[in-house]
Amino acid sequence: MMGDYLADLAVDYTIDYVLSILAPVIQAYMWIVVLVSIPALVLAVAYCFFGIKIYRVLLVISGFFGGGLVGAVLLGAITQSGAGAVIGFILVGALIGALSWFIYKVFLFIQTFFSSFGATFLLMLIITQSPTVAMVIGVIVGMVLGVLICIYTKLFVMITTAYRGAGMISGILSLFFITSGAYQIVNLLLLVGFTVGGFYVQNRFFSGSFEAGGNNSRENVVSKSSLCKLVGIEGMYKGFEFDVEDMITFGRDVDNCNVIFPDTCAGVSRIQCQISYNRKNRSASIVDKFSSYGTTLNGTKLEINRPMPLKNGDVIMFGENNVFKLNC
Repeated sequence: MMGDYLADLAVDYTIDYVLSILAPVIQAYMWIVVLVSIPALVLAVAYCFFGIKIYRVLLVISGFFGGGLVGAVLLGAITQSGAGAVIGFILVGALIGALSWFIYKVFLFIQTFFSSFGATFLLMLIITQSPTVAMVIGVIVGMVLGVLICIYTKLFVMITTAYRGAGMISGILSLFFITSGAYQIVNLLLLVGFTVGGFYVQNRFFSGSFEAGGNNSRENVVSKSSLCKLVGIEGMYKGFEFDVEDMITFGRDVDNCNVIFPDTCAGVSRIQCQISYNRKNRSASIVDKFSSYGTTLNGTKLEINRPMPLKNGDVIMFGENNVFKLNC
């Protein structure tokens, strides 16, 4: 992601230079720019303010096309036919796209490593004039940033998507100031403003989850006014309390769960179970969300996707001794 950031800076400077040359043409055909800018602006806003919700979809898309191109080249070369290239594109692209969704952190690491390595290598090559030194530093930076993004995925994704979306927004909106002499200033102000705003919105409204080892781990899910609390008795959340309001989802999926367990946590599914609270009736219930190893309530295994009522003192367990008790 940091490599993407450095690469984006280089692209921004190049775009600024090209736009300064094309300024008279842009001014003359501004109506075309407006028409083209509308869908691009919608995409940029979605990227800037909702990036944390759609980045896995974007990763799948890039995996599909990237893997598809590799498949097309390989199978096309083997079969020596256009049909083979098309089949290779579809099959390999679908495979890589699917893998990008289910083991997305691996692909995030690969993507971050190569983008960081490329940007760092070019920068160090200019500074040191030594390909060997530049390559060593590039590999180190790529590895470090690749590991960091796997640990602090949400933080890096929010920063990167907010910055990229803001860059697109500022680039589009500042086109209307390109001949006024204020282009650079307007572009910078828009970039900074939308980056900060996009990160704030994503962090405020879309990152409310518990990610073990992350920046939001092990705090209260919602406000402390709940009538019921879920207390960790055993396991990685032992000693922590979670207010039961609306819905709490347990599992390894950082996008769809509130209480998140690491991928190395045995016996915990991507989405393990959900606890819901009905404010009107002041009642709670639990449902197993098609987990692989099951969820138990007071020692009895829950039926898949069948809600069961909860009462004070109920004990919930799943995985390797992750135990919670309901206090109402």
